[in-house]
Amino acid sequence: MANFDQQTRWTGGSVGTPGIYSNLPLETYHRAEICDGVSVSSSGLRTIFGKSPAHFWCRSPLNPDRVEEDDGLSRHFIVGRAMHHLAMGEADFGRVFCETPSHVRRADGAVVKWSRRTNEAKRWLDERRQEGRVPLEPDELEQIKGMADALKDCPFVVENQILDGWPERSAFAKDKETGFWLKARPDVIPNYSGDFVDLKTCASVLWPDLLRAVAEHGYHMQFALMREVFRKLDMPFRSATLLFVEKDPPHCIRVVNVRTEDLDRGERQNRSVLRVLARCWERWCKTGDARRSWPGPAGEGGDAETMALPEWYRDQSDRRMASFAQDYQTDQAA
Repeated sequence: MANFDQQTRWTGGSVGTPGIYSNLPLETYHRAEICDGVSVSSSGLRTIFGKSPAHFWCRSPLNPDRVEEDDGLSRHFIVGRAMHHLAMGEADFGRVFCETPSHVRRADGAVVKWSRRTNEAKRWLDERRQEGRVPLEPDELEQIKGMADALKDCPFVVENQILDGWPERSAFAKDKETGFWLKARPDVIPNYSGDFVDLKTCASVLWPDLLRAVAEHGYHMQFALMREVFRKLDMPFRSATLLFVEKDPPHCIRVVNVRTEDLDRGERQNRSVLRVLARCWERWCKTGDARRSWPGPAGEGGDAETMALPEWYRDQSDRRMASFAQDYQTDQAA
């Protein structure tokens, strides 16, 4: 079994050797050139499986003409990243993140409530970006601190030390079949136990809502890729646990273990997607035709499809028409 202490400190350049790397910024981890070949993470595989190759390619770092994330979506990930940073006890939160001013001066000189649309705010934000700092709105900071405090007060989290380990490490392993680099970035790499935990923010920890979230976001696929990467690195992977915390007060928490059979299913799903990705990538490299290389949910869209109304709607409409007919007959009889 490999030694967890034998981690590589990233000092720049592309990764060409399998292993666990520290000191690798998240933004760099997501770049296309992070590896000396094509690399893919779980988010990319899950996008292809849940949506289509076209949806993956649209925003993929591999795509030179990619569409950048909209601000609303990027804010969601920024808040999640900040909460992870604070909850995991990582150092220098204030060096990485900062709070936006409460007020800003408009072009006419009037002092108004903070708005990212003003020229002064844009200049301030650009200065923070140059410093490598991520600005957070006051309400975002309040939300983040609330979630972090809830985790610190959770007996299960504290007593079992499930967030202890090495945070913000990036793992890379080569997939033999496709030649792609598989990459994973767990919230925490556990201290030798092999019990991996992933922290997730959510709107609700009610059971039906979590079941839907796990299925929609493919969290079992995420853990399955993580398991495959660490097995390739000869690292222990004993269990997978999802730690959910509500984004809004009362910031309730729920801890959910992922079954081994669901991880096995996720691994089969990942394998099927990797094969699709390999075919799409090969076609794009040969033709440069993105639309034909990266098809959407309907394939290349050459044929019309027939859609049937769902059974529940047909039953509902039949009952409604019967009700109308009964009312009409009653009126006629009167």
